[in-house]
Amino acid sequence: MILNTEQTTPACDLADEHARDLKDNTPRESAAETLEALRQAELRYHGIFDNSLHGIYQSTHEGRFLNVNAAFARMLGYDSAEELIANYASIDQNYYADSSVRPHLKRTLEEGGAVRGFECQARRRDGVLIWTRENFYAVRDSVGRLLYYEGSVEDITERKEAELALRDSEERYRRLFADANDAVYTTDLKGNYTSMNRAGEKLTGYALDEILRMNFRQIAAPECIERVREKLKSKLRGEETTTCYETEIITRAGERLNLEVSTQLIHDACGEPFGVQGIARDVTERKRAEEALRQSEERYRELFENANDIVYTHDLLGYFTSLNKTGERTTGYTREEAYHLNIADVVAPEHFSRARQMLSNKRGGEESTRYELEIISKDGRRVPLEISTRIVCKDGEPFGVQGIARDITERKQSESALRHIAFHDALTGLPNRALFTQQLHVAVEGAKRESRTLFAVLFIDLDRFKVINDSLGHPLGDELLVALARRFEGTLRGGDTVARLGGDEFAILLNDLDRPEDALRVADRVLSEIGEPFQLGGHEVFTTASIGIALSTTGYTNEEEVLRDADTVMYRAKAQGAARYEVFDQRMHARVVAQLKLENDLRRAIERKEFRLHYQPIVSIESGRVTGFEALVRWHHPERGLVKPSEFIPTAEETGLIVPLGSWVLEAACRQMRAWHELSPLHEGLKLSVNLSGRQFAQAGLLERITRVLAETRLDPRCLQLEITESVLMDNARAIIALMDELRALGLELAIDDFGTGYSSLSYLQRFPIHTLKIDRSFISERGAQDHDNAEIVRTIILLARNMGKEVIAEGVETEEQFARLRELDCPYAQGYLFSRPQDTAATERMLREGLHSGLFLAPARDLQLA
Repeated sequence: MILNTEQTTPACDLADEHARDLKDNTPRESAAETLEALRQAELRYHGIFDNSLHGIYQSTHEGRFLNVNAAFARMLGYDSAEELIANYASIDQNYYADSSVRPHLKRTLEEGGAVRGFECQARRRDGVLIWTRENFYAVRDSVGRLLYYEGSVEDITERKEAELALRDSEERYRRLFADANDAVYTTDLKGNYTSMNRAGEKLTGYALDEILRMNFRQIAAPECIERVREKLKSKLRGEETTTCYETEIITRAGERLNLEVSTQLIHDACGEPFGVQGIARDVTERKRAEEALRQSEERYRELFENANDIVYTHDLLGYFTSLNKTGERTTGYTREEAYHLNIADVVAPEHFSRARQMLSNKRGGEESTRYELEIISKDGRRVPLEISTRIVCKDGEPFGVQGIARDITERKQSESALRHIAFHDALTGLPNRALFTQQLHVAVEGAKRESRTLFAVLFIDLDRFKVINDSLGHPLGDELLVALARRFEGTLRGGDTVARLGGDEFAILLNDLDRPEDALRVADRVLSEIGEPFQLGGHEVFTTASIGIALSTTGYTNEEEVLRDADTVMYRAKAQGAARYEVFDQRMHARVVAQLKLENDLRRAIERKEFRLHYQPIVSIESGRVTGFEALVRWHHPERGLVKPSEFIPTAEETGLIVPLGSWVLEAACRQMRAWHELSPLHEGLKLSVNLSGRQFAQAGLLERITRVLAETRLDPRCLQLEITESVLMDNARAIIALMDELRALGLELAIDDFGTGYSSLSYLQRFPIHTLKIDRSFISERGAQDHDNAEIVRTIILLARNMGKEVIAEGVETEEQFARLRELDCPYAQGYLFSRPQDTAATERMLREGLHSGLFLAPARDLQLA
């Protein structure tokens, strides 16, 4: 026994104590014999303790090791028992993985008896947990005092891991059993079902609880029962372990199914068979096909010869062994010639690897394959085929391949046509946006890989194409687009791409440019080609285009960015006067980003009600009295302060936000004017002018919206004047007349704003129910007034309006000279800084109240002169 040198072992203490008792109470000869017997017993104990294959330890009540044997030390990873005892301060904290184990063992001993076969986890020196099985008992002296605890420990880690692995394996088997596509079942040796998976329930039509009350004879076809029994007897005799055979069953619905079954015996722990496990697959369709084939070889032969598809066979090396008549017609080879050919002689070289792979798959056990490839006929034609092949077996061994091939030339042509339709414009035949985007993607990726690769995109939009459609008709407009497509194609190199993106928008991708200037030269050439007259349907048609150019030197990461920038700069070219091109740069991108931020801020501004109304008076030139106000919207941005209308109104128009903004302006202005009417009878006749955009006129329900606002604000319709621009009027002339008549029927007035800058038709002007013409400020300004032609235009407008019975308001009056000139021309009304800048609601109301107190309601800047 290995002893702890610092303490006296409990075994020696016990022997010494017993020896003293004997010495004191027995004769000398008898005591000597007893001590010798004790020493012999101690030696035997030491031999067992030291040489035991299992670990043995002795510990105090407090949990300190007193003695351990070598096996226990090795079990915990120590070189010696002394090293183990020196390193373990406490059994509870260091040895047992669960500190509650030892107190539990001690309580169990106190309650009586030893603890045998107790399993727990212990901690090795390196921290690894092992499973142990322990016998634990208390050693006491002759009077029952506890001397020490002793434990016998067996390392059962391998057994526990095996048990866990077995549980995992059983769980995997359970999942495989439940989810298998084939029917999996077990029976006892009498054929009573003991389990069945979901696939088996589906196959037989019986629910699991029904199946577990059934014998296989209730499902098997009567003629197959004896064969199944013989298979089981053969297994029980040990003649075969696993049996594969085919049988038939009758489902709950009465349908007969052919099954391919694989079975094996299930043995208990003693190796005795107690049941059968089976896996069944429904091969009904396959059996029916095989049976039909066996029943009529002649029918098959006739089908083989006269089939519309190619039918052939070849051996596993690829040499043809049969070919039907369709195959002869398609390939050009007679069957006798085909018998000397290998598939490598017929299949197109670039497709041969695929054919070889299919053959290899079949050699590996794959039953059926469907794929496409091309063959080369005897006369050199390439024929695309859709092929379905299967392995041909004899006595269970594969010996060849049977194939059915269909000539899919027409289908391929149709697919090619469909692909062309999917990626080309139906009208012009040019690539469409989808194909252009794909090719642009390739160009962008190439430029990212090789920075020296240069490309450019030209985004082309026809100028005033709508006028051509409206005046000459859409068929002629389509002819123009087709003619343009042909001209574009004639200006490009072979590697470039021109596409129609939609409507009258085209795009050109210029690849592999030497210099950025090359793109500008192409743009010049394109503009020149577009500028040449087109002879269409007996008409000589002229058109121009605006082009936006995006160069790859900008450093694009995707194709959407290129098209975005080219589109952006195209609109800049159009705004600069059309029939020209512009090149995108980063500063322009910054402006676009700023424009986008403005749009986002504008949307939030409408939600947060950040807009205010200012009012500018309209003055009678004859009396100097204020006759009304024009309501002008102002945006008080929380960060930028006052934003000019010229900054946000175009964005509102473009995005459609002008519609909700315009609705708010109309309602707020009408409500305010109604409040001012109530100041005094002198104010009741004041008129309100509100601008309407083209977007608002195009909105459905405009008439109903205006009617509702007038009703809610209780404003007299005769005091409301709606202003629209000439361009809006003329662009929608025919459609807008009916709406204007309905608006006039409400009692309100209509005015043309910025008159003289557009292209009004006098005939339309006479037909429109217009009450007022507002002369544009460009004719009234100091520079405009000094121009003799402008002065004559103002005179003509005033005379025209008087003859047509319409009122005139001159906008932008800023000086006394302008005012005097307008009075000489007998202009009835004026508006401008000479009288007042646009003022907020409070300032305007102060002006109205001051005019009331003075007894005169005159223009504030001119009351003395006009009084």
